Amino acid sequence: MKIERLMLAGFVAAIAIASGGCGGSSGGPPFAPIQTIYVPNVFNENVTEYTNRDNGDVAPIATIGGPDTQLNTPRGVAVERDGDILVCDGSGLIARFAHDANGDVAPISTIAGSNTMISNCAGIAVDRQGNIVMTNIITNLLILKFPPNASGNIAPSAAISGSNTQFMTLFGVAIDRSNDIWVTDSGNSAIYEFASDADGNVAPIASISGANTMLNSPAGLAFAPNGDLYVANGNANQILVFAKGSDGDVAPASTIEGPATGLNSPLGIAFDNLSRLWVGNFIAPSSLVAFNGNATGNAAPRLTISGSATLLNAPEFLAALRTEDGKRD
Repeated sequence: MKIERLMLAGFVAAIAIASGGCGGSSGGPPFAPIQTIYVPNVFNENVTEYTNRDNGDVAPIATIGGPDTQLNTPRGVAVERDGDILVCDGSGLIARFAHDANGDVAPISTIAGSNTMISNCAGIAVDRQGNIVMTNIITNLLILKFPPNASGNIAPSAAISGSNTQFMTLFGVAIDRSNDIWVTDSGNSAIYEFASDADGNVAPIASISGANTMLNSPAGLAFAPNGDLYVANGNANQILVFAKGSDGDVAPASTIEGPATGLNSPLGIAFDNLSRLWVGNFIAPSSLVAFNGNATGNAAPRLTISGSATLLNAPEFLAALRTEDGKRD
């Protein structure tokens, strides 16, 4: 059976989706493989996994947690090209686990130490060349980039910081098709784009901010298959959709919001291979909700994972796909 894995950036464990089922009205391929979702749960100090067909009060198909994992405040998850799982932990490290890790298992390796400049890791992503990109938040605001397969007390290959960056409260991160780096700044209620080769005290090449944007403490962000940018607008219980190429004080092209959506402090956000939009609700009762890719307005989710059996507890960011043979989509 072909298996793919989907990761959500933030405090939600990554979600993996395995093969089977059909796209149907979701707009996905007719026989898309099932994927697994990895979700980092901040308060449970673990990463839980589900499939993108799960619905209701379901137990995770796997859980990475315990003293040997070194996970203390898991916030973001990403998948490398070989299928290994990267967990961004607020204690100041990136932990790498095998794609089939389960239980209280030690990481294959970690990125940690004074040379890394990591102090409070939050969002994490992997670009098309395999570089690892992460946001360092709270006291030391940085976007850090590490080379593929980096491990140990290694210096970053790039560090974006300084007054020109406009950072106030860094949070989520995503990579577009050009390998440009996009981050949310919840304090400035803004989204910044940096060139793929940015390094040092550089200004963003684009920014989305201002009253028309409706941004209010944005968190996770993800690109739809058509290039539109989806943003979890945490404080407003909304998903904002910005057209490809948006820049400045621009209104969103559409929103997902309202009581039927089930959104409750949404932070993590990601697309699966059925073009469904997965969102992690941070506030208890924590949940994952999945919308059809064309959802707008007060749309009800297609799927909802919620309840005591799920072990969800303060999920945040979602991200990335991998196949059973370890190759990321």
